[in-house]
Amino acid sequence: MFNLTFYYETIIDESLTEVWRFFQSTENLAQMTRLPKIAVLGDSNVYEGAKVHLRLNFLLLNFYWKGTISETVDGVYFIDEGEKLPWPIRSWQHVHTFKALSHNQTQMIDRISVSSFLPSRIMTIGLTMMFSNREKYLHHYFN
Repeated sequence: MFNLTFYYETIIDESLTEVWRFFQSTENLAQMTRLPKIAVLGDSNVYEGAKVHLRLNFLLLNFYWKGTISETVDGVYFIDEGEKLPWPIRSWQHVHTFKALSHNQTQMIDRISVSSFLPSRIMTIGLTMMFSNREKYLHHYFN
């Protein structure tokens, strides 16, 4: 078993209010994630106790993800935690933190604590690819 804490920072040229509003919809998660393709099967809004149920499509293979939004502080952060996760992931906690840098610029920090059957280096590569693609999407969406 391998444990990893992964950080990714994204600076978004938009107000904290607008960035927070965007991240309150799980449908937007599906829109900004290219691989795997995501279908939202659970709650479509982010709130404490919301069920995050996803179908992850990796070309010909589908995996299912079940989690919960365990904590949220309006305009500051929310946490999603995995409950029933696809192989190779054993546990997952994702803290999404938001901070206004100015009236039209927001810092978003993703902190993921994950246990996996895959070595941390492989997980880091996969997460970096996924979050860099999300960052590109966010820069395009907010510009």
